[in-house]
Amino acid sequence: MPITAIACGDVHTLAVRANGEVWSWGRGANGRLGHGSTSDVFTPRNIEYFAETGRRMIDVAAGKNFSLALSDGGEVFAWGNGEDGQLGSPVKESVHPKLVEKLKNYRIGTISAGDVYICARTLTSEDLREDWNLPVYPWTHESE
Repeated sequence: MPITAIACGDVHTLAVRANGEVWSWGRGANGRLGHGSTSDVFTPRNIEYFAETGRRMIDVAAGKNFSLALSDGGEVFAWGNGEDGQLGSPVKESVHPKLVEKLKNYRIGTISAGDVYICARTLTSEDLREDWNLPVYPWTHESE
């Protein structure tokens, strides 16, 4: 099955297969691999959460110690270390992917991650962030 998207964090990797599965491997601290634990996994392993919930992923992004995935329905999921707000919620750590609630009313088309900073771009111009007049939503510890 071909790989359609790939991302590397500090010590972990994420890949999306053509069938919408997300696979991860590397260091598992903070739950950044999304397998329900903090264990290291050194061969690619499917993140079962997405298949169990009937979601098909199209893209991934990786920060220093957290991970993101984008569904074909425009939903963003985050997991791993949330100490600086990377998970889009007050949660400090998640070993399973969680929907980023602050974006659930938008259809997201692109995600990007830095060390502890995230940006999501909406698909329609109607979804403008009012204070910026841009279809871009950043978040980290300094954002709302």
